[in-house]
Amino acid sequence: MAGLCGAPAPGEPYGHLLSNHHCITEWNFKNPDTTHVCLQTIRTFRIPSYRRRFRKPVVVDECGYEGDLPYAWGDLTGRELMRRIWTGYVLGGFVSYGETLLAPKDAGGVPDDGGADAVLWWAKGGTLRGEAVSRIAYLKTILESLSGPIDPCPLDHDNDREVLQRRLLDPEEARKMTDVQRDLAAMSDSDYHDFEDSARDIAGQAEDLAYLRYFGAHQPSSCRLSLPGNAAYTVRVLDTWQMREVRCMQHASGKISVPLPGTPDILVPAVRE
Repeated sequence: MAGLCGAPAPGEPYGHLLSNHHCITEWNFKNPDTTHVCLQTIRTFRIPSYRRRFRKPVVVDECGYEGDLPYAWGDLTGRELMRRIWTGYVLGGFVSYGETLLAPKDAGGVPDDGGADAVLWWAKGGTLRGEAVSRIAYLKTILESLSGPIDPCPLDHDNDREVLQRRLLDPEEARKMTDVQRDLAAMSDSDYHDFEDSARDIAGQAEDLAYLRYFGAHQPSSCRLSLPGNAAYTVRVLDTWQMREVRCMQHASGKISVPLPGTPDILVPAVRE
């Protein structure tokens, strides 16, 4: 594929999206003929870093599979896979789904051994049997109800390294900086992106029309939202695994505290009324 860099686009007159589903060596996604970033990674929380780095849409084409294979990439529960998928979408990316569930050989339920004749949806199609399928349909209805594409919410500018680096060059501003801010400004790119991703809330927004918070495996009893004060929002608390609404608040604006059920897999969308 590396030898084809730049070749597909001139000979491809239909405007198809073009990328490289790489595995070990990262493709040069800055190449102008590459329309989007295509990744194999379990770290869907790093999508904002890839968006910022390449300034292109990010597709995680393989974050693992719901299945029961004897391999870590193909033995995920539906719940774990959905957490990775929700994280990716809320942070402004796109995430694919696949199943590697072994089909029973007979009515007794003896599992297949995963050999060449195994019926895996991942490789041969057929019927999706996992727990995540209906939850993906639910995710689709939520995302399609929003007015516009999702971007990751910006980070607190007090900890934005570009801002801190500019402050460090100004003697007066540099004297006001804390030791932590100085350390952040001096970090290498890779160290800073690791810090940024580990400290990031799973939060996205569709301009000022909708705001999303997703909690995955975490189970807080409440969360704080900072909504624009000049508009009203309907705030819902959704259990994404049970696919049901837990609570609804209307006419919310400004900084608010939202009561949560203290259970995992909660999504909090706030949509402008």
